Formats: sequence, C-alpha cells, structure tokens
Amino acid sequence: MMQETEALRERVAHHANTVAQRVVSARALEELNTRGFTVIDGVMDAADVAAAVGGAELLRSNGLLRAVASQRYGRLDEIIVVDEEGGTSLRLGGRGAPTGSASATYQELLASNGCARLASVGAMLKGLPHALMERERERRRGGGSCGKGSSGAAAGGRDWMPELAVPESLMIAVYPGDGAFYARHLDNDVELAPSTNGSSSGGSSSGGSSGSSSSGGSSSSNGSSSSSSSSSSSSSSGSSSSGDSGVGSWPGPTWRPAPGAAQASPGSWAGPPGQRVADRAVTAIFYFNDEWDEATHGGCLRLRHADGDGSFTDVAPRAGRLALFQSRLLEHEVMPAHRQRWAMSAWIPAMEAFKF
Repeated sequence: MMQETEALRERVAHHANTVAQRVVSARALEELNTRGFTVIDGVMDAADVAAAVGGAELLRSNGLLRAVASQRYGRLDEIIVVDEEGGTSLRLGGRGAPTGSASATYQELLASNGCARLASVGAMLKGLPHALMERERERRRGGGSCGKGSSGAAAGGRDWMPELAVPESLMIAVYPGDGAFYARHLDNDVELAPSTNGSSSGGSSSGGSSGSSSSGGSSSSNGSSSSSSSSSSSSSSGSSSSGDSGVGSWPGPTWRPAPGAAQASPGSWAGPPGQRVADRAVTAIFYFNDEWDEATHGGCLRLRHADGDGSFTDVAPRAGRLALFQSRLLEHEVMPAHRQRWAMSAWIPAMEAFKF
C-alpha cells in the first residue's frame, strides 16, 4: 500500500502544470478553505477557448456526446468521459480505458487541433492537486491559522483539505440550450469518520460559510463580480515550485469513510478507486462560453452556501472561468440554460480513497 501511495504522489508531481500553478493563488486557496468555493477568471485566453469549443463541437457532431439516460429526470446535459495525454490529445474513457477503444475515425478526431486545446484544459485540471497542495503547504509554512475562524468553522475549518490525487478522468458536458438543467445535488454524499489529527474531515451535514464577499440570499447573487472571484493575476509563481514536489507526508487531515458508509450509500462506491463518487474531494469546472449573459441565457452554476440559511452564489459559465468547490460540502445545481453551454469537469479524489 505504501508503494501505491508513493506512486500516486509521484503522479501528482508529474502532472504539475504551470497554468494551474499560476491561477491557484493564496486568495483562491483561502476562499476554498473558508467558504467552500472559489471562482477564478482569465485562466485561458479567448483564442484557445474558441479552439477548444471547436473541438468539443466536432466531438458532438460525430455523436460522441450522449445523454445520461439513467438520470434524465435530474439532468439534461450530454457528456463524454475522456482523459488527456501529454496535454496535446484526448482519448476516450478515464485512466485505464483501453487505448484502442475508439475507432480510427474517432482517434483522428481526438487528435485534432480543437481537441488539443481541450487536452490542454484537461492538463490544467489534472495539475490542480499539485497546485492546491503547494499553496496549502505554503500557508502552513507561513504560519497561516490552522484554527476555525468565524467563516471557516462552518465549512469544516481551514485545515479540511485531505491529500489530493490526480483525477482519473475528465468530463466534457454540453447543455443544448433548450432550458436544460441539472437538479440540486452533492457531488459526494458519503459520510467520513472524524480526522485522526483532530480536525473535522468535513461532511455534507456540516454547516458552511457563505464568505463575506458573497452577496447571495433568497435572490441570485452575482457570481461573476470581482468580489466573488479570484483573478488569475493574483500573486503566485508562473511555474511549478522546485522546492516541494508534492511527494512526501501530508500535514492535513486523514480521509476515512465512517463505519457503514458503503452500506448506507452503495452507489457512491461503484467503480475503481479514484473514479467513485465516494472519492471526490474537490470539484473543478472550467467554462468555454463566450459572451455569456446570465440575465438572458441563464445556465448559472448555483452554489448553495452550506450554512443552511438558503443563501447561494450564482456563477455564470463565462469563457475562461474556473470554479472550484468542496465536493462534500456544497449542494449545487445548474439553472436552466437557454443557450448552448459547454464545460469540462474533473473530480479531484482524496489520496487515501485509494485504500478503500
């Protein structure tokens, strides 16, 4: 098991990504820690976003995106599960899927220029575990508070983050634009046992923080405002840190399911480790939609603040925007979209999930 953990840690270091390192600022980490989510703009320039959308449209026009038939009463998007290879091409399925699972025609599509831009987004998403843990280590080395502040207490404390592993797959999704939506849900509803280091591991039943910079309430808050987003120009280095590769012991809390968790939610444990609902620690969503007007087009990601007072933040799915949130903390939904809406998602698993 130790060898497997070291191999996973080496994989995190291998997927270190300069874009992820640039956009995950100290402020973004603070927001993720204390209110459960952060929104980062300017992750990719307009030309690359446009090329990526072209690649996604190519995949859809060739029948590679499909509706999730088993969930048609709760979600109306079309999806494809892929992985990136070297940040330059895509392949069907998650990690471990047969390399020959796509026909020659599909393989040619997946290696097209547009798909290469999609692959670069995938590489950024897979680089987020390294970037997030680098920032967390920096916070702790700098004497950042490990206590539970007024906003952090409800969100599981500033030290909620378990050691993270690289996502095993990526999902490209499109809402066709005819009012398609995704009903309110949690990305991971599995109960965790208390952490062995005394910090809460977080949980779907724990309260959360709306954060002082969110103005959410019974009416929509402006998720696109600068007050609720972390600019990519925030202070961080433009390349991976050479001092700490991400390999080594993790100072944060442990990740262990509570007794009986598998029996209570058996569907959440379906699939290989790293790709199960139960494994998700951080949800990452990148948006591709140019000139999005939420007043006309709808389609916002509605993040329900976990303090239980009914407040929320609406995040418009604008091109170049990255949303990160704690998978077990925030219920969320996609409001009806009245224009075609593209996104790529990754569910970042907890390292320790591979042990169960």
